Amino acid sequence: MSDEDQFDVFLCHNSKDKPEVEEFAHELEKQGIKPWLDKWELRPGLAWQSLLEEQIENIKSAAVFVGSSGLGPWQSTEMRAFLNEFVERGCPVIPVLLRNTPQQPKLPIFLKGHTWVDFRTNTEAMENLIWGITGKRPERQPKLQPVIQADDLSSEKGVNYKQLRDLLAAGKWKEADQETFAVMLKASSREDKGWLNETSINNFPCTDLRTIDQLWVKYSNGRFGFSVKFAVITTSGDVIAKSRLKISG
Repeated sequence: MSDEDQFDVFLCHNSKDKPEVEEFAHELEKQGIKPWLDKWELRPGLAWQSLLEEQIENIKSAAVFVGSSGLGPWQSTEMRAFLNEFVERGCPVIPVLLRNTPQQPKLPIFLKGHTWVDFRTNTEAMENLIWGITGKRPERQPKLQPVIQADDLSSEKGVNYKQLRDLLAAGKWKEADQETFAVMLKASSREDKGWLNETSINNFPCTDLRTIDQLWVKYSNGRFGFSVKFAVITTSGDVIAKSRLKISG
C-alpha cells in the first residue's frame, strides 16, 4: 500500500451521525490529517466488507463517534476489530462523544477504559482528538497577562508623582493625602509659603491637576479624586482643608 493510500484515522460512526462526522472529517483534513470515511472511500459496485477489512489492517488509528443514537450494529463490529488491532500493534482507539451525546452515554466496558474526547463541553476537544490520532501533544499557548496601562505622571512643573502613586497603590490614604498637599505646593511654587491661595489655585497647572486626580480615581476605584465630588475650592481661607477633604473623603 502506497503512502497516498495510507489513512491517519478511521472514522467509525453510526450512520445517523454521518452529517456531523463528515464535518469532523473536513476539519481534520484542514489540519493535515487524512481521515477514512466510508461515504468518501467506498467505491460503488465493489464489496465494501473487503475494503473495510483492508483499512482496518493498515490504518493508523480509529475514532469511535458516539452520539444520541448510540453505537450502530456495524459500528460495534468495526470497533471490536480496531480494539484487536490496538492490542496487537498499539493502534489508538479514541472514543469521541458528539455534542448531542447523553450525559451518561452507554459504552461497552472495553471501550470505557480508553480516554474520551468530549465535544459536549471541552473547548480543547479538537486539539485532543488530533493528539490522539497523531500522538503529538498540542502546544499550549501561554496565558496572556493583561496589559497594565502605565500611569501618566506628567507634570508641567517637573514634579515627581511616583511617591504619590506608590502610596495610593499601597492604599495608604492618609500618607497619600499629605503627599498630595506637598506636590500641589511644588506645582504651584509655594513650598516656601506652605499654603495655597486663590491665585495659585486659579493658576494651578492643568496637567498636574489631571495627573493627581487620575491617580486618586484609579487607585481608589473611583471613590476619591478632585473630579469625584466637586471642583477645587478657591476661597483662600479653606482651600487646603477642603481640597484635601475632597480627596480623602
